[in-house]
Amino acid sequence: MKKTLVLCVVVAVLSAAVWAVEAKKGEEMTMTGTLSCSFCKLAGGPDHKCSKECCQACLKGGDTALLQDDKGGLFMLVSKDKEKPVINPERLALMGEKVNVKGIMVKANGLQAIYVENIEKAAETKAAEKK
Repeated sequence: MKKTLVLCVVVAVLSAAVWAVEAKKGEEMTMTGTLSCSFCKLAGGPDHKCSKECCQACLKGGDTALLQDDKGGLFMLVSKDKEKPVINPERLALMGEKVNVKGIMVKANGLQAIYVENIEKAAETKAAEKK
């Protein structure tokens, strides 16, 4: 009985590891865009400007974080580490801002997502500094 239980546990662990590797197959990339919440971006449309405080409240309530690129494309952000949240307190402070996201982009069944390795504030451009 113990051998059967141990075998089942080993199979389950190996299956989970294979699933995690399969799920992360995609293109390694770094993308610049604006961090947003999915509720406001989907409800208000691609031109909707959500405030930092609104996005933070949505994420604290369990909403999914999105990255919107300069062309209006939306990318769901997923943690590269299954047991860690994609949005931590430092990243929560970046909501509504231009950021660089480094990770693995995957596209499946019409959904675009990024398994996030790192998020950092994007450098301001000269044109933005002159405003």
